[in-house]
Amino acid sequence: MSDKQKGLIDSIQQQFPRCNQRHCCRHLYANFRGVYPGAMLRTAFWTAAKASTAADFQKAMGELKDINVEAHDWLMRNSPASWARHAFDHGAKSDHVTNNMTESFNQWIAPYRDKPIVTLIDQLRVQLMTRFQQRYATACSLMGTIIPAIKKKLDSIERAARGCTTHAAGLYEFEVNDGNKVVVVKLDERTCTCKVWEATGLPCKHAAHAIAVKSQSIDDYCDPYYTVQRYQLAYGEMIHAQPDTIGLSETSLYGVVQPPFMRRRLGRPNKNRRRAIDEGAPSVFRKRSSSVRCSKCNTVDHNKRTCKGGAVKGKGKRKRGGSERMESGTSSQGDASNSQRQTRSNTASTGSPSGSVQERVRSKMTAYRARRNSKFASSLATEGSGQ
Repeated sequence: MSDKQKGLIDSIQQQFPRCNQRHCCRHLYANFRGVYPGAMLRTAFWTAAKASTAADFQKAMGELKDINVEAHDWLMRNSPASWARHAFDHGAKSDHVTNNMTESFNQWIAPYRDKPIVTLIDQLRVQLMTRFQQRYATACSLMGTIIPAIKKKLDSIERAARGCTTHAAGLYEFEVNDGNKVVVVKLDERTCTCKVWEATGLPCKHAAHAIAVKSQSIDDYCDPYYTVQRYQLAYGEMIHAQPDTIGLSETSLYGVVQPPFMRRRLGRPNKNRRRAIDEGAPSVFRKRSSSVRCSKCNTVDHNKRTCKGGAVKGKGKRKRGGSERMESGTSSQGDASNSQRQTRSNTASTGSPSGSVQERVRSKMTAYRARRNSKFASSLATEGSGQ
């Protein structure tokens, strides 16, 4: 499976003439969208690409043709066997329509992609050597006939098969109804008209229900590709250890062919992949929760860095004595908090912090004059009563 880069199709055909080639639907859709954008065309494209039967594929392509005839013709210039799931060669038990596995491998070797060729190859050898040994050690410790990852899929398939109804038409032929459609399952040929069994090598939910009616094990109907024995054979051969590459001479490294002259451009070399216009940035960190709580004031919708103080809470009553004093203190603090909040709101609305300071100074002076006048008046009253 490739992304249709120039020369790949011809080169692969020359090196591997008997292999079956596919095109990554994500890259194919990127080219398709550049010429024929639109949400309806996008839905029709992916429905056609992931259709498991020829009837579903023809229905999706008919809808795409009704939307835009030119888009239909552009897409059909590519052979459906290279991008449509229903037309894949079922010799390879894989129904993937994208090359995400290749992208994962590229990310796995990302720290070494900008290294010199000898360092790059040596680091790849070390990583693969370690990975193969780990997989082989795991394979030797497995029990049963099917590997654990596929066993989990089979368990989910058996749970989904409980909603099906089956009618036997012989020893190995069944008519299965899953509520949406009726399919024909042939256990002796290991086929189902939904084409999922043939594409993946794993029994679909229709076949799983027929196998349960026969009181047989679903593990016996899986492709040998998923067995523990094949897993052990895949990682049984080791990659041998090698000495350091520093001792190798240039003749042994390159032979007659010499590396090209390296032209270094201005600036720091770019390591990141060039992304499409509508492609999001890489997610380096974990996606944070949508409800952020401040650790300073313990309120939501902001964090400690953007905190502006929050609401000022009054103190509660003490457990032992001083209740009246605490109540008065609470009321005064509540008034102060209200004045503070009012001052902050005025500051935010007016945008002039100097005006709020002047208002606070003026209010303090007014309160001070009122207290002084009241004390002076009380002292005069006391002197008059004494005379």
